[in-house]
Amino acid sequence: MDAPLQALLAILAGTAALTDWKVRRIPNWLTIPSLVAALVLRGAFSGSIGVADGLKGAGLALLVTLPFFVLRGLGGGDVKLLVAAGAILGPGRFLPVFAVNAVLGGVAAVLVLAGRGRWSQTFRNIGRILASIVRGRPPAQSGEGLSIDSPSAVTLPRGVIFAVTVLLFLASGRW
Repeated sequence: MDAPLQALLAILAGTAALTDWKVRRIPNWLTIPSLVAALVLRGAFSGSIGVADGLKGAGLALLVTLPFFVLRGLGGGDVKLLVAAGAILGPGRFLPVFAVNAVLGGVAAVLVLAGRGRWSQTFRNIGRILASIVRGRPPAQSGEGLSIDSPSAVTLPRGVIFAVTVLLFLASGRW
């Protein structure tokens, strides 16, 4: 990956981490210009093939994150962050980053749940979510705490987790 795209990814991840940690939001003023900048940089370095690769990465990111958004398990800012990252990374690099990000998110969730003593409630919620999906209903409509919008929901600063993922990949030299 070209150095300007690496720099854009680092800026996107670092800014997302700071804003998500501070105000628990990933703003549009960060994600949308990052998506556009990724496509412009890809076009400048690789022409239409680079732009197409960026669009494929963004599309793949949207495809894998949209179901979580629809089920209210992922916020819109998180989706837009990953779509912008997909445009920067392209489809081939996006999938490993997404997979590691998901694993790190799972580890962070386990640590947060352990720290808050929320195991039994979490397992009940998982059962309610699965039952809702089987019935064809969105889980968020099945009760309090099953949506990230609920005041009782345990949420994670996904921007911070994404930044850790990006740091790991940049440090690994796998770009």
